Amino acid sequence: MAIILQDKAKADLVRGLLESGLCPLDERVEQALAAAERIEDADWRSSAYREVALAQAGQPKQAQEAFQQALAAAERIENDYRRSEAYRAVALALAQAGQIEQAQEAFQQALAAAERIENAFSRSRAYGTVALALAQTGQTEQAQEALAQALEVARQISSPGSRYDALWQVARASAEIGAGELAQQLVVYELPVGRGEELPAIMSVLAQRGDTATFLALLPLCGWSRMMAFKVCLSIATLYPQHNLAVLEVLMRELGIGGDIRSDDESA
Repeated sequence: MAIILQDKAKADLVRGLLESGLCPLDERVEQALAAAERIEDADWRSSAYREVALAQAGQPKQAQEAFQQALAAAERIENDYRRSEAYRAVALALAQAGQIEQAQEAFQQALAAAERIENAFSRSRAYGTVALALAQTGQTEQAQEALAQALEVARQISSPGSRYDALWQVARASAEIGAGELAQQLVVYELPVGRGEELPAIMSVLAQRGDTATFLALLPLCGWSRMMAFKVCLSIATLYPQHNLAVLEVLMRELGIGGDIRSDDESA
C-alpha cells in the first residue's frame, strides 16, 4: 500500500510538472519522463505515461513512444478491472491524439480485460465504462455492442440488490450514449426499485441530450415523490429552455420562496 501511495504521488508529480508552465515544454516533459520511469505500480505508471503522451501531441514520434509505455504498463496490471480501466483511458487518449487505429486496438484490449473479470457486477460496470468511452470517440456501433454485453452480464447477477444496481448503471449509460429506448425499457420493465434515487439523473441526461420522446415516456414515473418531481422539473427547464422561467416559478411557488422571477418587461 505504501508503494502504491508513493507511486500515486509520483503520478501526480508528473501531471503537475506538465501543467506547471514554469519552464519550456521540452524541459517539463523530460522531468515528467524521469518521474514516470521511477513509478513501480503498473496502473499509476500507465497513467503517468499517458499524461506525457498527451503533452507531446505536437511531437508524434515522442508521443507514440510514451503511448507504447502506457500500453505496456497497462498490460502488466494484474487486476482485470483496473487493467480494463487503464486500457480504456489510454484508448481515449489515443483517440484524442488522432491515433484512431491504435485507439481501437486499445479498446479491444479493454474489452478483453473486462471479459476476464470474475465478479459479475464489476464486469458489467467495466463493459459499461468502455461503452461510454467508445461513444465519446464516435464509435457508436461498438459502443452499443459493449453496452449489450454489460446488460447481459447485469441480468445474470444472482443478488437482487446488485442486479438492480448494475441495471441502473446500464440504463444511465444507455441514456448517455443516445440509446434512450433501451433506457426506457429497462426502467419500465426491469427496474421497479430505486427510481427515486436513480431516475432523476437519467432524466437529466435525457434532457441534456434533447431526447424528448424518451423523457416524456418516463415522465409519468417521476411524480410519486415530491423531491423527485422537483428534480425532474429542473430537467424540464433544460429540455424546454423557452419555458424555463415558468417552470422555475412553479417550483419556487411550491417551495414557498420568492415571487415572480420574470423581469418587469416580461411580466407586463
